[in-house]
Amino acid sequence: MSKRFISMLTAVAMLMTLLIVPSMATEAEGFDLAAAVAEAEAGATITLTDNVTLTEKLTISKEITIDLNGFDIDADFEDDGYGAVYVGVNGNLTITGNGVVRSANATTIGNYGVLTVDCAIVECADDENYAAIYNFYHNGTTYGKTTLKNGSYVNGNFWNCGELYVEDAMLNYIDNSGYMAAENAEIEFLYGATGEDASEVENCGTIDFVGGAIMLGDAILNKAIKIDSEVEVLFFGDVYFENDTNGDGVFHVVAGGDLTLDGYGTINGESEGNNYDMAIWADGGKVTINGGTYTNVGAGSDTHYDLIYAKNGGEVVINDGEFICQTPFWTLNKHDKTNGNIIVKGGMFKGYNPSVSNTENPTANFVAEGYEVKADDEYYVVSPSAETAFRQAMAQGGTVTLTEDISLDSAIVVDKEVVLDLNGHNISMTENDTEGNGVFWVKAGGDLTINGEGEIDGVGGSEYTMAIWADGGKVTINGGVYTNVGSGEDTQYDLIYAKNGGYIEINGGEFISETPFWTLNKHDKTNGDIVVKGGKFYNYNPSESNTENPTANFVAEGYEVKQDGEYYVVSAIVIPEPPAPPADDDDDYTPSTPSTPSTPSAPSIEVTDESGKEIKTETQKDGSVTVDVEEETEFTVDTSDGKDAVVNVETGGTNYGLVAVIVNADGTETIITGTIPTENGIQFTVGDGQTVKIVDNSQGFDDVEKGDWDYNAVTFASARGIVNGVGDNKFEPETAATRGMVMTMLARLNGEDTTGGASWYAKGMEWAKENGISDGTNPEGEISREQLIVMLWRLEGSPKMSKNLDSYNDADDISAWAEEAMEWAVSTGLVKGSDNALMPDGNANRNQVAQILMNYMCK
Repeated sequence: MSKRFISMLTAVAMLMTLLIVPSMATEAEGFDLAAAVAEAEAGATITLTDNVTLTEKLTISKEITIDLNGFDIDADFEDDGYGAVYVGVNGNLTITGNGVVRSANATTIGNYGVLTVDCAIVECADDENYAAIYNFYHNGTTYGKTTLKNGSYVNGNFWNCGELYVEDAMLNYIDNSGYMAAENAEIEFLYGATGEDASEVENCGTIDFVGGAIMLGDAILNKAIKIDSEVEVLFFGDVYFENDTNGDGVFHVVAGGDLTLDGYGTINGESEGNNYDMAIWADGGKVTINGGTYTNVGAGSDTHYDLIYAKNGGEVVINDGEFICQTPFWTLNKHDKTNGNIIVKGGMFKGYNPSVSNTENPTANFVAEGYEVKADDEYYVVSPSAETAFRQAMAQGGTVTLTEDISLDSAIVVDKEVVLDLNGHNISMTENDTEGNGVFWVKAGGDLTINGEGEIDGVGGSEYTMAIWADGGKVTINGGVYTNVGSGEDTQYDLIYAKNGGYIEINGGEFISETPFWTLNKHDKTNGDIVVKGGKFYNYNPSESNTENPTANFVAEGYEVKQDGEYYVVSAIVIPEPPAPPADDDDDYTPSTPSTPSTPSAPSIEVTDESGKEIKTETQKDGSVTVDVEEETEFTVDTSDGKDAVVNVETGGTNYGLVAVIVNADGTETIITGTIPTENGIQFTVGDGQTVKIVDNSQGFDDVEKGDWDYNAVTFASARGIVNGVGDNKFEPETAATRGMVMTMLARLNGEDTTGGASWYAKGMEWAKENGISDGTNPEGEISREQLIVMLWRLEGSPKMSKNLDSYNDADDISAWAEEAMEWAVSTGLVKGSDNALMPDGNANRNQVAQILMNYMCK
């Protein structure tokens, strides 16, 4: 229903509330309307100031306006045949003002002249014998002309033998023997009469719906309703002919006409007065049928009774409804020479298959592409095919649940927010797809989320076989299998593609590409982006992707890739709880690496601020305490047994540059290198009686940016003073690390002061030699990956851990003296390899060392 029509009905509803308010008028003494009319000059407006009761006929013989002003006019006398209010041949009466004009024993308004009812109500108490309004005629000539508009309501009979124009108004019962034009009207009962009194009226009741929306109840017609403009009809009663002699159909839609029919009533073209019994004739105009029942049963025994007919370029689109024809073969018909057309997208047809129709245009198939016909007892039911229904649901937006497997001939375009549940079903392309826009083509404004289990297969008939193309829109993938295996031998078959600012977030799912190298791809010039937080990828590492945007790392910060056979699996980095350090009563205690301390018992722990006021703590199951403090706030930790305490500080997220700092008695500060980032903040170990504070010690380097794969590791290591920059605010992440660098880093990690030696690496080298970490040789030489692993293994205490490395294609390249260390590193996840290789003799760059040290400390 149109918004305009709804607004009209709202206004009518407001007026109807006046009907239940009892009239307060009992005498005419409050306002003498008859005298006011007699005294008024032509063109004047009379405004009521009180209710009025008429005791005799009020005659209008000049142009006058009566503004009801919210009051009522009541008539209570016997009718003389002309009405309680009589508009003469020369009369021109306008009634306005949100009031009611009613009569008890007479026709309320009889009109020989011109009557306009504007935003008012006219009603008749005795609607069996009288009319609310009567448009007169005389000797074959129509006189009365009435216009109803702006929410006016006629409650009771309207006898129209003249001219009636309805604009945004509501009528209860119309007996139409004259001419009627309606726009935005609600008509409960319409009767096109040929009664005795109207026998000389030309056309015996002509009805034009001239635009807007019409609500139509029961209607009895003598001739077709002509439509030559855009009209919406909602019918809820029975509309049929009593004696139609022209046979133009119930609705005759000519060129320029555009009729939309909806409702639950019946339109019946059956009439004994002609040889044609059409319900609808699109005679050059367009008709859209969205509901209702259409029939001509009872038309007779002729072999050809069209029910729905298109001619002269007319078009009928059927979306729904029930169709029952006297001669089922002719339920739908289009003329064979004048380009009429019928398109069926829904509905029930009794005894008639609209896809196999031998009409005047032989062997016509009226069923639209993408729709199908199924037999159901006596009926043929038309509905969207699975693909069409799916497309319609996706086009509407919202939540869509797949109920069966779908094959597509072209991409599903997504340009609004849609949540799709695969629900265990599959979506695939056919060889008819020649465009190659992906299974889902998500354009700007589109926001597609895919959940559930099922498969999306991009293999089709084009050179592109994408499952997903984010072409300016957003896609979130939480599950499902995505593949294009079988697409051919081309060197590039993108599976998941982002372009033109498109964004794809992958939280789960399985991805199997015909060309694994191109499993994920983003355009190199239009700012497309892909972020991976989960999922498994066949023979493809999403952190090492040479796409159109070279060497892209699609894996999100805080997530990691682990190889599992032929798959690379992405998951969140789990930061384990570190063990506590050994007891140390030295007030100048500096914690060592968190990898070897003993685990404290659960002592009573008290935390106080600088003023000695106790700070609230919460003891965890593992014996650690959580302290609620802000950054830069100093606090002191005291334990009842004199042992170290493991402290948690929650900051609402992971910040790799956040560290705990010991505030020494002399005012100097010492970074606790064993500060471990957690999901909600940091954790560290502190000695009894020590004062600490939390600071953000992120260094920030010009050549390491957020989003780079090494950003977190470099931030972590540099904030703890383990790895420093090289000057000029540079880190030089891709520079090969030397043996002296690594020895110095490990010394700092264990709390050693490495400043003041003969060379920048001297003290670190001496510490490494004294602790059996390295022999100290070749400190300025580049360190290999296996040399780095051996140093860490020795720092860990040279643990025995067996791990078969034969699955790596370069396992034989590992030096004999490094085999145990490499087995330990792979078993603990310190190294994972790349492209199924460990590269033991390859150089370790500074950023790689930082990553491995962070992995080691957080393991």
